[in-house]
Amino acid sequence: MGTLRRRLRTILVVDDDPLLLSALERDLRARGLDVHRAAAAAEALEVARRVKPDCALVDLCIGQDSGIDLLHELKAEAPEMLVLLLTGQGAVQNAVDAFHGGAADFLQKPIGGKALEEAIERALARGHGAPAPTLAEAEFDHITRVLEECDGNISEAARRLGIHRRSLQRKLQKIPPHGSD
Repeated sequence: MGTLRRRLRTILVVDDDPLLLSALERDLRARGLDVHRAAAAAEALEVARRVKPDCALVDLCIGQDSGIDLLHELKAEAPEMLVLLLTGQGAVQNAVDAFHGGAADFLQKPIGGKALEEAIERALARGHGAPAPTLAEAEFDHITRVLEECDGNISEAARRLGIHRRSLQRKLQKIPPHGSD
């Protein structure tokens, strides 16, 4: 994350899973970033107000708290902050809600290393002049990522996305939104 370290100073990681929180913190610190962590939404808001991070990685479900609600609150506090949502529940509607709320990306857990670096780099690129993806593009990208994580297994990808297998097959038959004329 050489270029990432030059473009970000601080990052806030919000997750109620202490093992994942520690792993993400170690991974990001090893890449030279100043990492702050929170295990609840109220704690995350307090840290964000105090530290003013450049970026936040937020779990979709933080105990009883909603990552989507926290996304809205973080963006209200600092509209320029990059917020990436993490989830173990890759439902398409969650991805759409996340992007509609201003998330820079919607990532399937577990994530770390190169995949996390690439996601943050994409978010930084979009935040500096590149157009944000449309909802159709974001949905297609999310479906494609989940399908790749399932090694092309349609049934498993559909289960993770929270949609019927046939609905996923129909979506995949459509022309990808990125290459349309």
